[in-house]
Amino acid sequence: MIISRFLQKTLNFKAQKILYPKIFNYKQNQQVCLFQVNKFRISEEIHDKLDFLECIQNYKDILQHDERDLTTLNNLATLYFNHQCYTEAHTLFEKCIEVDPTFSSAYTHLARIYIEQNQIDLAVELLNKNISYNKQSIETIFLLGLIDLKQQKYDFGIKKLYECINLNPDHTESYLQLGIGYRKIKNYSKSIQYLNQYLNLTSDKSEAHYQLALTYEDQNELRDAIKCYKKALEYNPNNYKAYKNITMAYIELKKFDKANKYLSKVPKQLQDDFDFLSATGYMLEQDGKYEEAAAYYEQFGEKFQKDYKFYLSLGNCYLKMGQFDLAENMYSEGLMLSPEYFYIGLAEVCVVKKKYQQAIQYLENASDIDPDNRDIYLKISKIYEAQGQIFEAIQYSYQVMEITPNDLDIIIRLSQLHHQDGNAELAAQFMKKAIELEPSNPDLYYEYGILIQELGFDEEAEEYFKKTLSINNHYPQLFKFSQELARREAGLEQPN
Repeated sequence: MIISRFLQKTLNFKAQKILYPKIFNYKQNQQVCLFQVNKFRISEEIHDKLDFLECIQNYKDILQHDERDLTTLNNLATLYFNHQCYTEAHTLFEKCIEVDPTFSSAYTHLARIYIEQNQIDLAVELLNKNISYNKQSIETIFLLGLIDLKQQKYDFGIKKLYECINLNPDHTESYLQLGIGYRKIKNYSKSIQYLNQYLNLTSDKSEAHYQLALTYEDQNELRDAIKCYKKALEYNPNNYKAYKNITMAYIELKKFDKANKYLSKVPKQLQDDFDFLSATGYMLEQDGKYEEAAAYYEQFGEKFQKDYKFYLSLGNCYLKMGQFDLAENMYSEGLMLSPEYFYIGLAEVCVVKKKYQQAIQYLENASDIDPDNRDIYLKISKIYEAQGQIFEAIQYSYQVMEITPNDLDIIIRLSQLHHQDGNAELAAQFMKKAIELEPSNPDLYYEYGILIQELGFDEEAEEYFKKTLSINNHYPQLFKFSQELARREAGLEQPN
């Protein structure tokens, strides 16, 4: 820290003199005082660029007299770091380590720079080196845990965060990251527990409520999330992340009137956020007002011409309007920016235009980028089915099942496709598997009965029709069968 928070606010002359005696000793007997207290204005946030530059210059003046003054080197490096001047901070923190190879703060700040730049291996190397000098450095253990979380090594990361809390039960950041970590692994009760502890410890109540909202939203508990977003905005009306998310939550709940109250006042930080600005267009689409939505999106053409989401939103809107050429143009332009989002849209346009082979090629391109996207293979399967190419439709449906093996819809689809292909036996096997996945669904028993009846197993088929009626005794397709069954049970003869 550059100077204590108390001194930052008060700039008490005597207190500064006690804190930095060196500064006042350099030129006490000289005509020009190197350090001018009346100019050295430090606050928690330096709003004026000149203040920042003055602070920098004063530290540099001190270093001219002692370039290895560790306190000043660290203060200057930290000042640069806090203002995201990472190149200058990096050089100075390295100088700190040269002066004192065991200086923990320099290692951890350098590690944070590397993490920010996604140079994780370098960060880990520095932190491990620091831990050899400072075995109980909480900041070092914390950053190693943070890296584990970033690399989805949740068990290791959580263990390190607990270690930090054991060393310091009031280590605020550890509670925050535990809350985030547990949210990532879907342990929502523990996420809420640690975020509430973070709320009790931190001065940043807005961030705490924001993180709690994210956990509720991850569980699709949108009403609880909205309550927390409101709290976050009460503590900090400028929390634009909470402002954006509460708007989106209201839209998700179809409460467009409440969403519009937030959209009517766009915070400065969201004026270039197409996700937020496009919400109005999305609501118009939800109301079926596609032309109005398209006109709304079109106004952003110049501002967001390099944002793929603009082309995607407008292209999707044109597609719903039936303006297929315009949709194709939007998707083609977006393709140059971010291909993975536009191949599917282009494929849909091609299907409408009956350019099936081109549609399949676009979808194959999409699968190369996102090989685990089941919907891509399903779309290809349906295109082949529409053309009567059942064998190919079956093959792509099997690819869907490889990704989601217990997906009821794809298992039913495979049963239907095999039946179309003339293989009732295989169709029956898949329908039997569907019953195992959803044993309370009367349709599955009925369809299985039809299939095995086709295979000549009449008595067994009848048992499955009975199971269908036991779930739904008014099943329409079995009306005659249920009447016949009732007569049989009553010992009446079948009418002529």
